[in-house]
Parts: sequence; C-alpha cells; structure tokens
Amino acid sequence: MVRGFEEITYEITERERGFAKQIWSILKQRFDQYVTNDELQQLLGVKIGNARIRKIIQHMRKVAASNTVKKPTPAIVASKQGYRMTRDLQAQHDHIVSLAQKISALQTSLRAADIIYRRQLEVENKAYQLSIY
Repeated sequence: MVRGFEEITYEITERERGFAKQIWSILKQRFDQYVTNDELQQLLGVKIGNARIRKIIQHMRKVAASNTVKKPTPAIVASKQGYRMTRDLQAQHDHIVSLAQKISALQTSLRAADIIYRRQLEVENKAYQLSIY
C-alpha cells in the first residue's frame, strides 16, 4: 500500500483475484495484441479504475514469476498502448528498461524531496525522521 493512495493501492481482493483470471484469459486470447485499461474494464463488465487494473496486473506478474514450472510463462508487458501478453524478448527487454527508467526517475524525486525535507528540519531545528518502510 502506498501512503496517501491507500484507497487505490490496497492489496487485491478475492473479487479482483477473479478478475486476474479473466484478464489472463483476455490477454491470452489476444496474445501479442495490446489491450487498454478501459477495454479490460469493459470486457470485465466493471468500472474499477486504472489503478486497480495496474494492481491486478502487478499481482499477476508476481504469481507468474513465482511459477515453478520449467516452461516459461508469457510476460505481460505494458506501454502507452496498453497491456499485452508476449514471449517477444525485445518487448520484454523494452518493458524492463522502461520500468528501470521509472524507478530512476522516482529515486531522483525521492532524493530531491529528502534534501528539501532535511533543510526544513534544520530550519526548524528538529531531528531527522524519515521512515519510508
């Protein structure tokens, strides 16, 4: 769960686990074709929001990564075009690079926010207390 965004980043529910199975089927049927958040919600027959779709996809990736079967599971990659299930190594690599770049941008923002926070603490003569976990 992400502080300040608890209403959309809570762990997935049993109902959403059912959606995960449906989303897996949709992506498998449309293998190597992009499906948008809106299309997924329309096909599921619910309006749960893009953040919840992302959370469900995250759960699906986690489950797929923990799969102990020797045969590799297809990857779910994302782009501005939507989500797609694929075995395309270049698409998987591009997705990993994109995620790494997002993490880097977030780390830059975190460092800047931390510097500003520490400076404000100094001005107010308070002890540094940052708990991000």
